[in-house]
Amino acid sequence: MNNNLFDKALELIQDANYICITTHINTDGDAVSSSLGLYGWLIKKGKKVDVCIDSIIPDNFLSLPNASIINQKKYNKYDLVVALDAADEFRLGKNKQIVLDNKLHSLQFDHHFDANNSFCKTNIIEDISSTCELVADFLFYVGDEIDEDVAKCLITGIFTDTGKLSYACAMPETFEVVSKLLKLSKTTINEILYPIYNSVSMEEFELRKYGYSKVEFFDDYKIAMICLSYEDIQRTHVELYSTKGLLDLVLPLKSVKIVALMTEFTPNTISCSFRTKGNINANELASFYGGGGHFNAAGCKIKKSILEAEKQSVLSLATKLIRKSEEEC
Repeated sequence: MNNNLFDKALELIQDANYICITTHINTDGDAVSSSLGLYGWLIKKGKKVDVCIDSIIPDNFLSLPNASIINQKKYNKYDLVVALDAADEFRLGKNKQIVLDNKLHSLQFDHHFDANNSFCKTNIIEDISSTCELVADFLFYVGDEIDEDVAKCLITGIFTDTGKLSYACAMPETFEVVSKLLKLSKTTINEILYPIYNSVSMEEFELRKYGYSKVEFFDDYKIAMICLSYEDIQRTHVELYSTKGLLDLVLPLKSVKIVALMTEFTPNTISCSFRTKGNINANELASFYGGGGHFNAAGCKIKKSILEAEKQSVLSLATKLIRKSEEEC
């Protein structure tokens, strides 16, 4: 870790009274949890803090400590803006303007190491499991006491961004951080994570049932694709974040190496999520369309496109990645 940047971040925070925390659209566990974790720490330091997220917050994260303050926006001006887990400024959605308006007093924590994300005045970007792990490292470095609520939030983000500590990005240091945080949380891992992983709505359950009928396999069952049209989404009445659960329908299959979920949430705009196994880089799929993410989990948005045409394009790219991985073995 760059201790000089940690020192600079602490200096910026100490000099600020009014702080805005923001993160990416189509938000996820790491984004929400790092935002609320940092919020809890800043509040204890007497700071006036808003958390602004241009996204519907998934229901299972509404149980996190202080989740009710998201987007309450009590303040109009800030001494510091902190962007978390954003990858680039465009993923902040409408909150991009808050960063632009406070460019000289802006700070970023992110773990998307290969992204074009140096858009704040001070950028702390580390190639580790999650932004929550990075925030935890910062707080441990500062040496302030991490209270129970902050610890619970940071544990949640680490678990959700590492597939319950099963992805390659979960390094030995990640487990050490989780161990420290769990002791500080003064509770059990089950009590923290049970509401996160056991709060599927009936609408999401029905979507998953429907999702089985939409699964298509290619290349001897090495590639699985799930394509949901705009009409499918209208029929199921779910939010975009709810569709991510469909990836888990087929990823556990032994033969499957790549899963592509393509969702036409608005007409002619396709949101894509990719998951891969082993040495297959999901980021190569996403970056072709201007997206990004991690080695085994990435995503993108394809605008002004026809679902069937893009399906064939993604399938062609996925097949090439399969061939490339086989040649490397």
